[in-house]
Amino acid sequence: MSLDNSNNTIDNLVERAEAALRKSDGAGALYLYKALVKKGYKHAYCEIGNIYELGVGEIDIDYKQAHDWYMKSVDDGDDPIGAYCLGRIYYLGRGKSIDYEKAEWYYKLAADSGVTIAQLMLGRIYNLGLGNTRDIDKARQSFQKAAKEGYVYALKNLGSLEISCGNILKGVLLYVRGIWSHLMIYINNKRDPRIRSA
Repeated sequence: MSLDNSNNTIDNLVERAEAALRKSDGAGALYLYKALVKKGYKHAYCEIGNIYELGVGEIDIDYKQAHDWYMKSVDDGDDPIGAYCLGRIYYLGRGKSIDYEKAEWYYKLAADSGVTIAQLMLGRIYNLGLGNTRDIDKARQSFQKAAKEGYVYALKNLGSLEISCGNILKGVLLYVRGIWSHLMIYINNKRDPRIRSA
């Protein structure tokens, strides 16, 4: 893969990197995203982290590399998606020990910058008391914020929370609304981010 001068604008490189990802050409995408980093395109850090976290094409999963690139995306690029991804690394213990307190910290950073799925994950941490004691009020608030943005798993989690608190009817209605919303969104666009669970 070459970077001739006529095709190395940031927009063109981003398009080419995304096309490489769609073809599962991990090496090509990695090459292009690293070229984007050199051009100052900060979001490329996070994309490189994703390639290493998920393993794309011939690029094997490498959680240490993923962590390091996500850290660069937060430290150098102020990228809230990178913060969300670091939260996921610590929440799931990918290449590191599970650390719910660090996961919570990174999810908060992402949520405060508008990454709605981070609200869902914060709700789960608070609801289950992961890393700290269970905080039903914080869990409810986080699930409500994510549900307001249309995240159906937030509705389901909120429904389950209400049921566990003795609000059976309210909980069942929220849970069923979440299932119905999930189905309707899936029918229209199965790749819609609102139906991601994490």
